[in-house]
Parts: sequence; C-alpha cells; structure tokens
Amino acid sequence: MPDKYFEKLPEDCPDADAQPVNNIKFYRLVSAKPALDEDFYSERKVWPHRKFNVSECQACSLSIYNDLSAATELTMLPKFKSKLIAEITLTLTNGPVKQTFKNIHHHSWWRENSFELKNNINYLQ
Repeated sequence: MPDKYFEKLPEDCPDADAQPVNNIKFYRLVSAKPALDEDFYSERKVWPHRKFNVSECQACSLSIYNDLSAATELTMLPKFKSKLIAEITLTLTNGPVKQTFKNIHHHSWWRENSFELKNNINYLQ
C-alpha cells in the first residue's frame, strides 16, 4: 500500500489536533513559477541531519499561512526576498493543518499525495 503522505512521517504524526480543512486558501512561499515539488519539501527533507528546536513531526510539516499579509511580510526579509507567493486551496483530502508558533497566521501542513501542484496553485506575483 503506498504511503498516504508526500513524505515519510514519524509515528504518531501528524499531531492528533491537526485537522483537515475544506476549500480553505493558504499561502506558501515558492522559488519559481511554476512551483516545483522541491518548494513543498519539509525542513526535515531538505536538511535530513539538522537538529531542529521543534518536534520531529513539526520538522516534517510545511509552513503555510492563512493570511496573505503574513506571507507578504516574509518576502520583506532578505532570506525570502526572491520568493514568490503561491495561493493554495486545501481540501479534505490534501492533509491536515494545525496553527503553530506565535504567529497566529502560521500553520503546519502535512501534505498528502492527493495534493497536486499543477491543479491547486495560483500565483500572486
């Protein structure tokens, strides 16, 4: 049986309080248009040996924002200045999300294989 998730997740992941959403828009920074799968890799996949100050489950999630202005603010930082903002609409089968960190607009998303880049992204820049 193929994995349900786009990346291998630790046991007991996603977090129990992560919830599926239906037809909700989120924003993610991407490197190019069209976005590549690499733009939707977790920090853990990008840096498999790095020590993170979050749970392993959190390290295996993707950062998304439920507010365009929060995503736009990130592009003002030197690290993200060259990034584009992609609007994605998540449905019940795309993987659960959970609000995380101090920024109330930041969410963690555990991407399921059903999320296809070409069919689910609008570019705002």
